[in-house]
Amino acid sequence: MRKGTGIAFVLATVTGIAFVLSTLAIVAVPACSLIHHTPTPTPAPTETPTPQPTGIPMVGGYVYLEDGDITCKNLIRFLTPATVQEQIEEVTPTPAPAPTAAEPAPEPEATSTPRKVLHHFEKKCDHYRQELRKGTEPAPQALVALDLQFRPGSGQFADDSDKYVAELSCALNSKDLKGYCFEIQGFVASSGDDVRDRGISQWRAESVVESLVHSDVPKERLISKGYGAGHPIADNATAAGRKKNGRMQIVNLGK
Repeated sequence: MRKGTGIAFVLATVTGIAFVLSTLAIVAVPACSLIHHTPTPTPAPTETPTPQPTGIPMVGGYVYLEDGDITCKNLIRFLTPATVQEQIEEVTPTPAPAPTAAEPAPEPEATSTPRKVLHHFEKKCDHYRQELRKGTEPAPQALVALDLQFRPGSGQFADDSDKYVAELSCALNSKDLKGYCFEIQGFVASSGDDVRDRGISQWRAESVVESLVHSDVPKERLISKGYGAGHPIADNATAAGRKKNGRMQIVNLGK
C-alpha cells in the first residue's frame, strides 16, 4: 500500500513539474517574440546646412563686382577657369632654394613681353577674333561682370572708375592669367536706339582695352566688342537695373 502511494506521489510531482515548464514556455515565447520584433526607432533626419553666402553678388547668373569688390585678387579668383583654380588650390608651392655665393645673381625679369611671345598671343587669340567675326560666341572659360561707370552717352570713364582698370590690369598680368586671351564686352541700358546703343557699347569696350594696353597688358591678348543693350541682367525700368545693365564683362576665352 505504501509502495503504491509512493509511486503515485512521484507521478504527481513529475506531472506538476511538466505543467509548470510548459506554462513557462508558453509565456516565454511571445515575450521573446516581442523583444525580437521591437522596431528600432528611426533617427531624426539631419538638416543640411545652408551654404553661407560668399559676399560677392550674383546678378543674372553672373558674378557681379562693383566698387570695393573690384580688386586684383577677386578678379584673378573669378577669371581663373574652375579646373585650373582647383589645381592651384591643391598644389603647395615649393620655395626656391636660396642661391649660393658662388652662383651669379639672376637676371632681372623683363618689364615688357618679348615680341616672340606677343606673336604667339596674336596667333592664338586671332582664332577667337575670327569666331567672333563669324557671329560665333566661343564658350567662356570664366566670366565676370564689372560695374565700370562712364559718362552718359560716352566712352569716357566717369568719376574714378578708371582706377578699377588698374586692378583688372593687375589680374590679367598675373602669373595665373597671363597665358589667356580675353574678350572685353561692352553693354548699355537700352535707349530705344539699337544702332546708338551698340556704338556706345563698342566705344566703351575699346576704352577699357586702350587703358589696359597703357597698363602693359599686351593688346594681342585682348578683343573688344560692343553688344549694345542685348542680354540685360536686371530690370531696365529701374535706375539700379539700368546701372547693372550698363556693365562691362570680362570673358576668359581660353589659351
